[in-house]
Order: sequence, then structure tokens, then C-alpha cells
Amino acid sequence: LPRRSESGGKKKDGYRNLKYCFDESGNLHVGGLFHDVDYTLTETRPADGYVTADSIIYQLKEVKSEEGTKTIVSIKQKDGSYSDREDDKTIMHDEQTRIRFIKVDAKTGQGLAGAKIKVTDKNGKEVMSFISKEDGVDITGKLAVGETYTFTEISAPSGYKIAKPVKITIKDSAEVQVVKMKDERIPDVPHIPQTGKSMPVMPIGLMMVIMVGIVAIVGRKMKFLK
Repeated sequence: LPRRSESGGKKKDGYRNLKYCFDESGNLHVGGLFHDVDYTLTETRPADGYVTADSIIYQLKEVKSEEGTKTIVSIKQKDGSYSDREDDKTIMHDEQTRIRFIKVDAKTGQGLAGAKIKVTDKNGKEVMSFISKEDGVDITGKLAVGETYTFTEISAPSGYKIAKPVKITIKDSAEVQVVKMKDERIPDVPHIPQTGKSMPVMPIGLMMVIMVGIVAIVGRKMKFLK
């Protein structure tokens, strides 16, 4: 709800028979405010996926037109001046949260595509999943301010190890917040050359047969000599 600024007017209360309600579109309608008094419209908590909007200081002014007298809103600017609107509406713009996920090679910093990533909230509930791209993945308006999320790699690109999970707490800012996950390469197994020649299986077997035959012949000769 709007509140009266300390610098605005001499009225004690700052409003008269204050009434407010929300319409079907979620717009707030306020009645009973004084003219020529500073009021501040402040967002106390943004909707999920949005950033808290800047507060708006405004006045209601009565102006005359060909149709008669009407009330308009005049918005206070940063330099202290006021900018009149054509109607009695005060519009507050909320920007969405913007997260950029980047998957890179731990050594070269080169972007990696093809990793399957899962995002979960503080309770372990899956919020979303996606496949990494070489130039990064933008996540807009899906993660809520003040909440902590965990980015977990489910499967890594070919030739890479699965990275450790990365956590981020979403700031109340419209600026891009970066989540970077680094993958290490799977070490190549070195080829060890053989230094000696192994004897074929068949020649070894044949040699054993020959040796058995020699032993048998020698045994017969010794028996004959006896």
C-alpha cells in the first residue's frame, strides 16, 4: 500500500477514508488519498521469478480539461522534479531474475555442450533440467529471489568426469548472475609397449608333448637295460 512521505503536505493522516482492492488482473486500486501529497509505493516481496521493483514516489494532482476536472498521477523523478501522467495510474515494473549457466573445461575454460543438468530447490525438489550449450544457457524468470538452488550434473560430455554440484542463492538484482561448473577430462590410459616376445601357445604345447615323449622313451630304454 502507498504510504505518506515525511516531506509531503501538512495533513496529519495523509489519507481520507482509505479504501483499496485488487481487480481480476491483480491491479491495486486505492481511494481516499489527498491531492498534492507525496506517497510512496513500495513492493515488499516480488512474485517468484521477479526482482523487487524500485519504490515510486508520486502525488495526485487535480487538473482541468475540456471534459472538466480530473485527477492524474505525477511521478517524482531522481532530480526531484515531477512528471505528470495522463491518468491516475501508477505503474510499477518488475524485472525477471536472470541466471546464466556456463559449463567449461576445467583446464582450458572452453565452453562445453551436451551435459545434462538438473536444478533442485533447498528441499531437493526438481525445479527444471536442461542440456548445456557451448555458449551457456540463460534461465530467465524461473528462480526466486532469496532461494538457494543446487545445479547437479547428471551426465557429462563425452571424455569428461561428472563435476561436483554447484549451489547459488538468488540475489534481489536484475543483473545477470553466473553459475559456472567445471568439468575435468578423463585421463587417457597410456599405451605400454611389450618389451619381450611371448612364445605362441601352440609351440609351447607341442614342446610339452615332445618332452613327455622323450621321458617315455628314456623310461623304456632303462627298463630294457635292466
